[in-house]
Amino acid sequence: MDGNTLNVLREARQSYWEVMGCDNVVTDEQRREPKAHPCPKVKDSAWAMGGIGFGLAPILFVLSGIASCAGAKSSTVNSLGRGCLVFLIFGVISMIMNSITKKKKKKATEIVYRNYIGVDFARETQQWQDSLYEKHKALDASMKRYAENAILCNEILPAKYFVFNYEYYGKHPVVAITQYIEDLRADTIKEAINLYETDEREARRDHENSVHRGQMEQYAAGQMRAARLAQAYAEQAADAAKRGADAAERTAVATKRGAAASERGAVAAEKQAEHLHEIKERARGNWGGIHTK
Repeated sequence: MDGNTLNVLREARQSYWEVMGCDNVVTDEQRREPKAHPCPKVKDSAWAMGGIGFGLAPILFVLSGIASCAGAKSSTVNSLGRGCLVFLIFGVISMIMNSITKKKKKKATEIVYRNYIGVDFARETQQWQDSLYEKHKALDASMKRYAENAILCNEILPAKYFVFNYEYYGKHPVVAITQYIEDLRADTIKEAINLYETDEREARRDHENSVHRGQMEQYAAGQMRAARLAQAYAEQAADAAKRGADAAERTAVATKRGAAASERGAVAAEKQAEHLHEIKERARGNWGGIHTK
């Protein structure tokens, strides 16, 4: 193997690594895009004070009514009434002051937020855009060096290995072939290419098997879920059928009991009729005997 050829392959491999590194840096930088935080909300500070006033006012009003009904002194009732009025006024004033203070704080907060959007966030965004631009420039420079090395390798390796959208499943062709020569697994470029194609076919087959295995696992999982659902539906149907059979059996038993009760009622009515007839016959016989005498 010519040393110059190996050096050309090493330069191509190094330029490929630089392209991958710069591409990862650009991707990471894109994820770091600054996001403006939302405008902070203004908290209500005086609502608690107003709540205390509005809460105590009705309590004192009820107490004054109870004291008046209980016959307490008029001074006590008047004190409770004045306290109720004081707390009610305190609550109203607290609400009004809270509304005024909240509007002022909200206005000041919005001014600060607009300044943040117009100055600080704009500066952060500009810094990020400048950094992303520099990283894109580094990526373009590395891609240019890679293209230059690809031109130098046109007489050494097939041009398809240097296409950016070349699909491979193992190592990149330039990386793998250079490694084969450095590890003395191949003495010529042809042997290195054949070895790469063999390893790439195995990597492609492993990838396809992995994809197929994943699809089969998903299919088996789907079949298992479908079987569990079918079993659950069958159990529900069997349970519903059993409940229907039990209900039908209870209805039949109730009907049978009703028929037996009706039969017993008929027998009892018949016996009662016979008993009444017997009583009438006895009464008629007794009446006949009296009349004869």
